[in-house]
Amino acid sequence: MKKRQEYMRRSLSISEPSCKLFVPQGLDPLSLSSSSSSSSNWALDLVRKSSKVDLSVAAVEHSEGGEQVASRRWREYLRTGLSSYARRRNNALDPGGVSRM
Repeated sequence: MKKRQEYMRRSLSISEPSCKLFVPQGLDPLSLSSSSSSSSNWALDLVRKSSKVDLSVAAVEHSEGGEQVASRRWREYLRTGLSSYARRRNNALDPGGVSRM
């Protein structure tokens, strides 16, 4: 019994983790300036300025975004598209072959 307990203690030791976990350190502080508060969408302006979004990439005009749209699209795909997915998925000319999620 002693050997088994020793083996378990060594196996479950948390002093030396076998992998490094990514732990976010929080958000960078935003600086509030008088110019940012003059806009009616000052909070949105602050988020845009501090984000790392590549603004050189154009928006996708043919696809509306957002959580509600995605949820609606997913429900519709489950109802009408999933049953034919295996047959239609490899046809690049068939826009309904995949969920577009």
